[in-house]
Amino acid sequence: MVFSKDGAFVWRGLLLLLIWSPIPSGSISTLAQALLTFGVFSLLACWATGSGFRPHEIVEGRLRIVFACWALAVLFAFFQTIPLPPTMVAILSPSVNALHGWTFPEYPGDTSWHPLSTTPGATIQSGLLISACGTVFFLVTQLCRTRRHILTLALMSILIGVGEALYGLTQVGGSLTRAATGTFVNRNHFSALLAMALCISVGLLLSRWQGNEQGAAALETNRRLDRWVRSSPLIVATVATLAAIVFSFSRMGLMAPVSMLALYGLFWLCGPVSRRIRLLGMGIGAVMVLLMAGAWPALEVVAGRFQALEDSYRIAAWEGTYRLFQSSPIVGVGLGSLVDNLPRFLPDPIPDTFDHSHNELLEILAEGGVVYASLLGIGLLVYFGTLLPAWFMRRDSLARGLGLGCLAGATSVFLHSLVEFPLRMPANALYLSVIMGMGWVVIRQRPETNSQKPSGLIPSSTLFMRVIILMIAVGGMGLSAVSGVADFLDRVGDGFLARAKKTTGEAQQALLGQVTTVYQWAHQIEPWQPSHLYRLGRAYEISTASLPPLSDSMQVAWASATASYSQAVEIHPANSRMQAALAWAALQSGDLLKGRQAVQAALKLAPDDPEIRFAVSRWYLMQWENLSAEETRLATSLVQRGAHEFPERYVEAIWQFLQNPEQVRSMLPTDLLVRRLLLAKLTERQLFFDRWAEQEAYPVLRTSLPEKGIHVVAHGELRGRQEPPFSAARGGSWTGMVAGWLSGGLAAKTEINLPPGETVLYFSVFGESAGGVWPTVSVTLGGYALPLPAITGPGWHTAYILLSTPGGRMPLGAVLTNGAVILENGQFIERRVQLGSVRILTPK
Repeated sequence: MVFSKDGAFVWRGLLLLLIWSPIPSGSISTLAQALLTFGVFSLLACWATGSGFRPHEIVEGRLRIVFACWALAVLFAFFQTIPLPPTMVAILSPSVNALHGWTFPEYPGDTSWHPLSTTPGATIQSGLLISACGTVFFLVTQLCRTRRHILTLALMSILIGVGEALYGLTQVGGSLTRAATGTFVNRNHFSALLAMALCISVGLLLSRWQGNEQGAAALETNRRLDRWVRSSPLIVATVATLAAIVFSFSRMGLMAPVSMLALYGLFWLCGPVSRRIRLLGMGIGAVMVLLMAGAWPALEVVAGRFQALEDSYRIAAWEGTYRLFQSSPIVGVGLGSLVDNLPRFLPDPIPDTFDHSHNELLEILAEGGVVYASLLGIGLLVYFGTLLPAWFMRRDSLARGLGLGCLAGATSVFLHSLVEFPLRMPANALYLSVIMGMGWVVIRQRPETNSQKPSGLIPSSTLFMRVIILMIAVGGMGLSAVSGVADFLDRVGDGFLARAKKTTGEAQQALLGQVTTVYQWAHQIEPWQPSHLYRLGRAYEISTASLPPLSDSMQVAWASATASYSQAVEIHPANSRMQAALAWAALQSGDLLKGRQAVQAALKLAPDDPEIRFAVSRWYLMQWENLSAEETRLATSLVQRGAHEFPERYVEAIWQFLQNPEQVRSMLPTDLLVRRLLLAKLTERQLFFDRWAEQEAYPVLRTSLPEKGIHVVAHGELRGRQEPPFSAARGGSWTGMVAGWLSGGLAAKTEINLPPGETVLYFSVFGESAGGVWPTVSVTLGGYALPLPAITGPGWHTAYILLSTPGGRMPLGAVLTNGAVILENGQFIERRVQLGSVRILTPK
């Protein structure tokens, strides 16, 4: 078939998309995915409106079943986002209906319609990506009709894998301390792409080998050498791809393609081809060369990871995902909803953020239920059930070899998906769609050798197909454009917000105004995505930091933040972070009913998320006086659990909101690190009796007594009040001063009697400056210098020193180190100080 101009454009565009897709971190970001899907649907629109449109090919029997299952899966994804009556939701998914009851910020008796998906925005994105992958599969089956185009697509797939492999290998430079990831953010996703490329490369090698054998009798020696030279780059590419997989340290990334190639290779060896011994020997030799070239140490790392299967968190995730599936087995909880719903079903807490279950089959069941899983399962069953028998029957070298590579690549990534989530990366999903389409073409269909088009087309059916496909393309382009523009606006708003945090005053308020405007635009463009509203609420919340407390402007800002968070929760009720943000904003704006419902929903959605538990703890601590007995017990348990994880944050928070030392001491756990932080907080606030009570309860916190001399524990200056506590005893009177003043050359002395252990000394000093310089006093106790704050202004200054001593009667002395008499304005003035009585505070 000779391509028309429009067909050539679509074909080249498809190749460019395949090349570009892995570059932006596997197209994982919203903007990159939007650009990818927009490009795919644009190519579909060009194909549908071009002269190369051939709808008769679509109705090929079994391929039609595959397309139908794919289309129904996409329709089901969008069906999950349609608001339904509560009765229908209760019938299809009682657990989702119950979740709506305790997550939405509504009053009892509400009968609003809600969708089956708990995260409609994520479900729309998932449906869009699935539709784009189906479109790519469809375009490959329609455009890749000649042997030349099949080989071009195969070589392009191999080159993409080789490029990723070389980039990943240069990242690590042979180091065994970190894994190769290429342009991806995860080594397993990187290895999945390489696994598919490796299978295609091996398949193409096998097709060339079989072709060489079939024509070996007619070839001369120089012709054979020429073919070997042509195959050498393919061999190098295969070895390089395998090396990169090894250096990714991905266990399943290595095991899946090797096992699938071995399985299909065994069947290939049983086919109608002779002289396999040399081929096996060459394969073994290539692997040995690879290992001797430096891959053996990396292979040892992979083997070590097999021996240390420490990923028990995956088993917990699998169990939690299965429980989630059991809660809504028919229709699931919505595509893309696992990350929000999984935490409340986990049997054991998982320390890190868990975006996926690391088992694609379980995740499909949990998110789409039996309906969605059945559609995908039927499609795959028809696909492989059609290709496998056809592949066994084919005698063509290209169909036998490259068909093996396509089948092995697809099954290897499916096998990998049982312990990872490589197909959640748009680039990998697109790549899989390409090789599945290529596998169908090379095995099932006969490559065309001429440009004649079949006759007998019905114009009406052709026009109808054009309209249907064009509608799909335009719809996909529209959703992709909306998603991309909205994400771009979010990025602009994030940039303004970062600048606003670095400024103050009117400049900050102006930037925050721009931030809110940009986020509002993003929400207007894409109203089904809650992230825009969440960012808008955060902008309002951040603006309150620069507003006067209890002012009308602050109340308006908190009310706006509450409204934004409320709308975000209505769109996305199962997100614990949004619920927690709504709870705090509602509390600040005075809507306690909404805040209480939101804080309870947040804790129920993610009971083991430390950030959520801290946010809930802060909410309850701020409302401490108004809590019920049950809420008080809940808050206490949250504080005691959370203080083990984040002791600094919890000690600071509980002190900020309660400021009752006895209550704070009773709520915190017995963990010594927490108690030491509390002891430091009590000392900082000069609550020495509470400090000593804490040491009495926890003797290990006591300061060790010095065998001789003194040990200064803490010191500072009294702020806000200038008088020592009334319970502080008065020490001895100072001697050595003239008329109560300590001048240069004089030494004030006294003696104080201290008990063993900790004691607080209070020094009151009144200084007079001379020549613009304030006096400096040096104080010693038993011959050891005591730290005193510098005198920097007029009036009395009272310093405190917490020290530990062996006890007894000790001499206390004071000397003015910079006393002087200076002539100033015709008068002699003296730099001197006046010392108040020393006060002593000891434990009762």
